[in-house]
Amino acid sequence: EICSNSSGVILNYSLFGMWAMILHWLLLVDLAVFSTGLSAFALVCVHVAAEIGRFLVALLFVLLTFASAISVLEHTYKDMNNVTGCTITLFAITLSIYEDDYRDFQEDELLLVMVFMFVTTSAIL
Repeated sequence: EICSNSSGVILNYSLFGMWAMILHWLLLVDLAVFSTGLSAFALVCVHVAAEIGRFLVALLFVLLTFASAISVLEHTYKDMNNVTGCTITLFAITLSIYEDDYRDFQEDELLLVMVFMFVTTSAIL
C-alpha cells in the first residue's frame, strides 16, 4: 500500500531503485571472469553488439541517402513524396513487410530503378 504522505517522494524512490537494480546487474556481469565459458560468451556478446550498432548506422545512412534522393525525384507514388514517408517505405522494404507490390512502380521507371538500387545496396550491407 502507498501512504498518502509519500506522494512527493515515490517517483524519486522508484528512480533510485531502478538505477540500483541496473548497477546491481552490471556488477554481476563482472563475475563472468570466474567461468571461462561465460567470460567468452560475454566477450562475444559485446563484440556482436558493436557490430550490430555499426550495421544500424550504415543502414540508417543508406536509408536517408536513398530516401532523400527518391523524395526529390518526380514521380506519382504517394508514399514516397517526402523524406519521412520514403524512409518508412524503404525500411519496410528492407524488413520485407512492405504491403504494396513492385508493379505499382511500373508507371515510374526511374523510381523502380532507384528502389532496386536501394534493395541491392541494402543487401550488400
